[in-house]
Amino acid sequence: MGQKLKCLVEQVTWVQVEPLFIEYYGHYFNKFKKRIKKKKIKRFAAIFEQLKVAYSEETSWRVKISKTRHEGAFFIDVSGLDGTLYREQDDFDFNLHGEYADKEVPFSLIFIPWRIWLGMRVEQSTLVFFSYEEILAHCLWEMTYYHNSIEDSC
Repeated sequence: MGQKLKCLVEQVTWVQVEPLFIEYYGHYFNKFKKRIKKKKIKRFAAIFEQLKVAYSEETSWRVKISKTRHEGAFFIDVSGLDGTLYREQDDFDFNLHGEYADKEVPFSLIFIPWRIWLGMRVEQSTLVFFSYEEILAHCLWEMTYYHNSIEDSC
């Protein structure tokens, strides 16, 4: 079983995460002037520091990160797993998608409160293929897509 996301946050510094965060997501800030871009990156640094002292809530959910290829391009998918199998979905069609029957359904975590994110265990496959710094860069981006603070995410 993987480590909790909160444990990863406690073991890594923003200085270690920032270069990867900029590598993966810096292009979203290119339209801004350098001064504003710097200010936005500082906001993520502040959020990262908030996560270090934030409360984590126990959960059975797990966070999974995977690199996916779609139409010739790679993208990173951050999703949550709770043990639900595709076959358990009301609209699952064995005739069309039988090979997925015993696979877990990945769920979006975008609207999940940060305290629950922090309590999630990181899927073992994620720990094998991504460094702690990469995991945190991707999770931070996903966590902050609609929320700018711990209070916003509740």
